[in-house]
Amino acid sequence: MPAFDFQEKQRMDWFRRSVVMLLIVTLTGCSGPLRTGLWKEPYYDETISGFYLNPKEGVLLISGEKYSYIIQCESLLCDYAQASRQLEMKTSFWGLTLNPEGMVQGSVSFEPDVDLSRPIDPVLEKKYRDMRLLWIKHGSLVENRLDFSFAAKRYEVEGKLPFQVLETPLNIKIKTFDTNLEKVGKMVVTPVAIVLDGVYFVSLTSLFLLLIATGSNFSVR
Repeated sequence: MPAFDFQEKQRMDWFRRSVVMLLIVTLTGCSGPLRTGLWKEPYYDETISGFYLNPKEGVLLISGEKYSYIIQCESLLCDYAQASRQLEMKTSFWGLTLNPEGMVQGSVSFEPDVDLSRPIDPVLEKKYRDMRLLWIKHGSLVENRLDFSFAAKRYEVEGKLPFQVLETPLNIKIKTFDTNLEKVGKMVVTPVAIVLDGVYFVSLTSLFLLLIATGSNFSVR
């Protein structure tokens, strides 16, 4: 084989290898589509239509398009959820993650939705202060935020929850792992009660709608 043919073949081989390496770097680099796809956190979308509370049993039911969720809430969380029916609050949920056990974990915070640049009604001020949402610091009122962690079990729903729903449904994202999507319970809605995994849970009349997630007062981070 002539020398120039051999050299030309070497140059072509080098060119092909360079193109392949360039494609690999482009696709799997820090911002490449393959690397982005590999490292992007998976999640599923959920649309929430209502929050319902049974304060006596310490139960918060969240109705979603894909699933419904049950939180066995501690007394303080239930108290603040219930107080949101009477007091204007800003509510935020964040860190929503489906853990390996199939429970949705996250945090919720409550803040007063008041304009402290103007005088506030003394009765309303007392209510906020009793809930520890307002403090007096150096002679002035300041807002306070209270955070709660929670874990919610997911349920597929058979039947229709006969409750009032939010005027505007809420769209949220829940981080997940492919291996735990199938871990879900069964909720059956009868004419008078809710049954979870074959066991009576609560009566329908014991739950009422919470307006904790309407308008600009609600956020998901």
